[in-house]
Amino acid sequence: MDVAGRVREKSASAEDRQSQELVSFLGVPASYPHGSREVRSIQTHISWVFVTTPFVFKVKKAVDLGFLDFSTLEKRRHFCQRELELNRRLCPSVYLDIVPIYKSASGFSFKAEGEIAEYSVKMRELPGGWFLSELLVKRLVGENEINRVISCLRQTGKAEDQHRREFRAGGAVRGEDDIAGCLRNDSPFHKPVLRRERKTIS
Repeated sequence: MDVAGRVREKSASAEDRQSQELVSFLGVPASYPHGSREVRSIQTHISWVFVTTPFVFKVKKAVDLGFLDFSTLEKRRHFCQRELELNRRLCPSVYLDIVPIYKSASGFSFKAEGEIAEYSVKMRELPGGWFLSELLVKRLVGENEINRVISCLRQTGKAEDQHRREFRAGGAVRGEDDIAGCLRNDSPFHKPVLRRERKTIS
């Protein structure tokens, strides 16, 4: 192996070690400033998700899979910000903030001590029992519910396209009212979800 190859291997090894240390830090309830009693972690191919009632923190993995590139800290910060912006269009009360994680000689911390080592997306925990996978098991999802979701997403896309057109013309358009309107209905599929979400927030 040449010198450049050894340098790349050493750098990757250091990144892997820091990633493992960060995951260990985020798996400890005392790490969180809101005083979580327990932490439940969920791993995907691109992220780590830490459920720390009543909040959830998501950290993107330092990976480059071709169709997405989270390989640098700046890229992960950028895509955390984009995730926040895009998902707030439909769930403004769920997607709360981008929270930096710092590292100093004493280790990782949410306190502004040392340098920023990672960024996390902070979300409000959703109530259990109303995820699509759970509703499908209960046979509470039918054609009407699926069509309502499709309609909502279509309106979101139209609002985004209109926003781009108006932005290029020097104006400004907000699509939040259209999005909120497509979610306000008397469907038994939606009312419990919205009511439970309001209860969680209060």
